Amino acid sequence: MDQLNLIDIWRVRNPNLRKYTWRQRNPLIQSRLDYWFISENLQDWVKKCDICPAINTDHSSIHLNLEPNDNNNHGPSYWKFNDSLCDDVKFIGELRDKRSEWIEKYSDVTDQRILWELMKYEIRCYTQLYSNSKVKERNCKVNDLEKKLKQAEDILNTNPSDEANTNWEKLKSDLDDHYEYVIQGVVVRSRAAWLEKGEKNSKFFLNLGKVK
Repeated sequence: MDQLNLIDIWRVRNPNLRKYTWRQRNPLIQSRLDYWFISENLQDWVKKCDICPAINTDHSSIHLNLEPNDNNNHGPSYWKFNDSLCDDVKFIGELRDKRSEWIEKYSDVTDQRILWELMKYEIRCYTQLYSNSKVKERNCKVNDLEKKLKQAEDILNTNPSDEANTNWEKLKSDLDDHYEYVIQGVVVRSRAAWLEKGEKNSKFFLNLGKVK
């Protein structure tokens, strides 16, 4: 490390803080096994470095945020109808009510092909609004769960016990369930052709979704 002029940036920023990136339940063993090693010259670029709960793994995630210098504007993202909405009773009911409004709105359109395109446009707009509201609601739940999990992890780091570990594992399992749904949506939006059964490295698909 000295020869390459590398530093453990998390430890530099947190010289006295005790946190871990891996743990075993029985017997309870905790250790910091994951690191960000960066060039010492990049210290001023680091905006944030943290250890946070992760999904589908016995390791915590290590976050390193650098001050962005990319001013490129990205185009619109890829949109595809979320077919899970077909099982949403509220969505189906509201869509049926909207159908009557749209038919009235375009009552002067006589060409059935144009009417069909206009109806598809209205369905898409309404679906996006409805989906956005559901995403906001789900994000609030996930943020609350992540906050509780981080608090539980801090307790486990400072005062390890079977009770603290059980509480941490329950919260982590709940968070995994939430993100499993999110990952499936990202896989669809990324237009990835496959997803290996049981594959846990879902960061590949999350990154594909971000760059669209």
